[in-house]
Amino acid sequence: MTDAMLGPGASTTAAPSRRERRMAETRAAILAAVRELFDEKGYVETTIDDIAERADIAPRTFFRYFPSKEAVLFAGADDIRRAMLDALAARPAAEAPLRSLLMALDHVTALVEPLRGDLIWAFGIVHQNPDACIDPGAVKARSIAEVASALAERMGVDPEVDPRPNAWVGAALAFFGAAMRTMSTSDRPVREVYRELVVSSAPGVAAVATGWSAPETS
Repeated sequence: MTDAMLGPGASTTAAPSRRERRMAETRAAILAAVRELFDEKGYVETTIDDIAERADIAPRTFFRYFPSKEAVLFAGADDIRRAMLDALAARPAAEAPLRSLLMALDHVTALVEPLRGDLIWAFGIVHQNPDACIDPGAVKARSIAEVASALAERMGVDPEVDPRPNAWVGAALAFFGAAMRTMSTSDRPVREVYRELVVSSAPGVAAVATGWSAPETS
């Protein structure tokens, strides 16, 4: 992920250390082994020992990177979630919270294209093994909770009292999720679809809200 993806206010990150590079290489080896084995043997039949052997690591090393083989399937989704949080934190402090959220997600859509093939593959495995995999709904709920908490902190409000962070994040991630789901049926860039959804929805929201008394915003 580059500073440009994080938007204004992002700082330049230092080059990764030797240890960080080695960890990244091991993680990549695990991901490659998982994809090969799930395709060869199937999700259910593949064991942690199989993955460790293919990645040329000890089984205990696997657990330093992932808590389970199910978690490997959502590695890309976890990367995207962390990128959302980083991008939101990098937005200008004086920016309106909802704009910060939508713009942060817009920056994150740039990360999706290189992961398109891996994400489509992972979604396919989950679809084929619904009873054996982590519930995607639980992954989505976790993302909403974490991003809403970050947005609430940015706004200086308690998300248990003020409904705006959860409402805004739920709506914004609905746009993002709808754009993501087009990956399996269209070659259009996810960012293009995301922007189209946001832009086409704005007039309707504004029209409905016309005449309503707007609450004070932080």
